[in-house]
Amino acid sequence: MANVPDPAHPAGMRQSAAAAPQAPPDSVEALFVGVPEAPAMVETRALRTHARRHGLPEPIRIRIRMDDGFLPMPALDAYDAVVSVPRTTLSADLAE
Repeated sequence: MANVPDPAHPAGMRQSAAAAPQAPPDSVEALFVGVPEAPAMVETRALRTHARRHGLPEPIRIRIRMDDGFLPMPALDAYDAVVSVPRTTLSADLAE
């Protein structure tokens, strides 16, 4: 999903479908590789332990997905938990 400015929309933007780039190895999303294709909420301390146990990049300055890109920030320090939502659908794409 991507937020696109739209002055005619009450929120000032609308969501549209976007191609999601591959998750880089230093992203929170990469820590969810192998997790079933269902939404999951994980405490960030558990993600740190998982990363260290599986030899993944040290999750100190790990990035987090925002729309169709990644924010370079210490995500595991900034949040208490992270929710993985592997798939989303625009309501406009749902059959009526």
